[in-house]
Amino acid sequence: MEKYFNPTRFSKYFRYNLSIHYKAYFITCIILLIGLVCTNYIYLCSNHEYKANTHVTIYTLSYCLSAVLVIGTGFPELRSKSKTIYFITIPASILEKYLVQFFIRIICFTIIYHVLFWISLKLAHHFYMLTDYKKHFVIYDYSFFSALENGYSSKSYSLFSLIISICLLVFTGSAIYKKFALFKTVFTIFAFLFGIYILLLIYSHIFNPEVTHGFYPELQPRNVYQEYNTMILLMIAISCVTSILLLPLAYFKLKEKEL
Repeated sequence: MEKYFNPTRFSKYFRYNLSIHYKAYFITCIILLIGLVCTNYIYLCSNHEYKANTHVTIYTLSYCLSAVLVIGTGFPELRSKSKTIYFITIPASILEKYLVQFFIRIICFTIIYHVLFWISLKLAHHFYMLTDYKKHFVIYDYSFFSALENGYSSKSYSLFSLIISICLLVFTGSAIYKKFALFKTVFTIFAFLFGIYILLLIYSHIFNPEVTHGFYPELQPRNVYQEYNTMILLMIAISCVTSILLLPLAYFKLKEKEL
C-alpha cells in the first residue's frame, strides 16, 4: 500500500506543487474574481435587481465555464516531453500525483469558486450602489449559501449530475491529451452531449413516433417518486456511469505515461 499512497509523501508533494504553481493559482483566482465582479455588476446595472433564480443561473454558468478552463489545464507538466519526464521522475506515486491534481483542480477550485462568487456579489453590489442612479430598486438579499439553498430541487440534482460529468470529462481529458488538451477536451464534451442527444432522438422515434417529427426528441417523462421523473433519473444514471468509468480511466492513462 505504501508504494501507491503514503500520507507523508502525499502532503510533501502537495506542498511542492503549491510552491511551484502558487503564482499561477493566485493569478487565476484574481482573474476569476474580476470576471465574476464584472458579470454581476453588468447584470445589476442592466436589470437593477438580483433575484434568486438569476443568482443560481449566473453561479452555475460561471462555474461551468471557469471549471472547464481550470480543470482542463490540469497536469500542466504533460504538455511537453521534457516536462513529462520530469513529472514522472518526481518522488511520488502516480496515484498521489493524480489525487493532488484532483484535489486542487476540482475540490479546492469548487470551494474557492464559491467564496469568490460570494465576494464578487458583495463587490458588484457596492459598485452598483456607488455608480448607478437607480438606487431605490431592491437588490436580492443574498447570503453565503444562497446559491446552494435556492438551487435545492429535484431538477437541480440532474443539473448537478451533468456538471459532475462535465468536470470529470475535462479532468480525464487533461490527463489523456498531450497537445491542445483543452481544445480536444471541449470537443469531446460536445461529442458526448451530442451522443446523448442522438440516443434520446432514436428513443423518441422508436417509442413515440406519432408525436416525434424531425430532429427534436419528444419524450414523455413519467414520475417515479415525488418530483423525480424518468428524465431526471436518466441524467443521474449517466453521471454515475461516467464517474465510475472516467475516474479510473484518467488514472490508468496517467499510469501508462510512467511505463
